[in-house]
Amino acid sequence: MRKPVWALALLLAAVALATGGCAGRGREGLGERVSVVTTAYPLEFFARQIGGDAVEVRNLVPLGVEPHEWEPSPRDMADIGAGDLFVYNGAGLDPWAERALAAVQSPNLVVVEATRGMDLISASEGQAGEATTDPHVWLDPILATQEATAVRDGLIRVAPGQQKVFEENAQRLAQRLGELDQRYREGLAQCGRRTVIASHAFLGYLASRYDFQVIAIAGISTDVEPSPAQLASIAQQARELGQRYIFVEPLVSPALAKTLAREVGAQTIVLNPVEGLTRDDVAAGKDYFSIMAENLEALRLAMECR
Repeated sequence: MRKPVWALALLLAAVALATGGCAGRGREGLGERVSVVTTAYPLEFFARQIGGDAVEVRNLVPLGVEPHEWEPSPRDMADIGAGDLFVYNGAGLDPWAERALAAVQSPNLVVVEATRGMDLISASEGQAGEATTDPHVWLDPILATQEATAVRDGLIRVAPGQQKVFEENAQRLAQRLGELDQRYREGLAQCGRRTVIASHAFLGYLASRYDFQVIAIAGISTDVEPSPAQLASIAQQARELGQRYIFVEPLVSPALAKTLAREVGAQTIVLNPVEGLTRDDVAAGKDYFSIMAENLEALRLAMECR
């Protein structure tokens, strides 16, 4: 379950104390780095790639923490208010962000909702079938480029004097994302299977882009688990399809997926939603592109691609 929503009065007080002297500062001519606060690892990565030496980026969600179940502390709220640019994903990944912004009194803070204007995927969650939105747009390299463009535009608003640098860096990032898209198109073009089973419903955009189907054990939010009847139905589908692999992810308990795998005689392998890094990922030098490359190999294995 998610943690209770924090008391608004406490947050307002914390933010007022922390940001009272920060509002109104500009970036032009100061030679200072732009302070960027983000709510998910992909946004942090895009901001660093585009901003380069001109930015200082802090991702609010700590290493190894699943972002669907995280909410900010008063200290985090203070950091938002003290920053120059706040980038949040939207689409339901960080629903606390709008409440946070209502509490932050920082008139010069530039805010970017990275998924604004996108054609988002809707789904149903839980036994009651509540409608929700899939936030995992960054797994589609084309949509990731749109998010990166939103980050670029936010940086230009904060520091227009650095526009050329931001645009050049964003162009290089877009080129790499285009190359990633091409590798996925080629790598998933000829496969013996077009259906995979994943621990939760995070593959909607990737599956839509590259034409495969996903059976999700849990919902879009990782705390929405299937009922016994739903799990039995997934197991039956897995048997009928002869599924050999079931995807698990680094930041979520693999218990349900492992139970299902034992039940149907499959193996579990990692497919990373790239929602956040672990300390081991950082130590190994992994980033968005290296993890997406690993994901492609995992998909090719599970889908029996040539």
